[in-house]
Amino acid sequence: MGRKQTCILDVAFDVVTMEEAAEKAKSFLRAEGQHYICTPNPEIVMEARTDGELRKILKKADMVVPDGIGVVWASKYSEKRLPERVAGYDLTQRLMRDLAGTEESFYFFGGAPGVAAAAARKMRKDYPGLKIVGVHNGYFDGKEEKNGRYPVRSGGAAQEYGF
Repeated sequence: MGRKQTCILDVAFDVVTMEEAAEKAKSFLRAEGQHYICTPNPEIVMEARTDGELRKILKKADMVVPDGIGVVWASKYSEKRLPERVAGYDLTQRLMRDLAGTEESFYFFGGAPGVAAAAARKMRKDYPGLKIVGVHNGYFDGKEEKNGRYPVRSGGAAQEYGF
């Protein structure tokens, strides 16, 4: 079955509620291969009009949800209306809540030194039983870059989050 989508300024959004987005994201864990979700807000939609690389990333995403009420509002002028805002932060919180205490694991990646580690500590506190297999800031040393071996590849996480 194909995806039900609507376009806002040539960016295709999946027409899903928060509940449906969370279930679809969890289904990616059971599916083969790697999957990614994009959560563009109005600024990202506007940037995609002139940034071809960003446009490609959005087009190839396994799910694209509206992280901004402006995107939801704009959908009232499209063929299919978006039912609600599905912010990336809220979707992430929902997944962590639902998956805490399961075998599913998370890897926190990105940001300045200390940001990913602080986020992981907070999520462990907020969601007891959450399995976090690693953290790494958004910077790589010369050895990591030279070898093409980034910690996120060896973490074994089912889900990875960037900051």
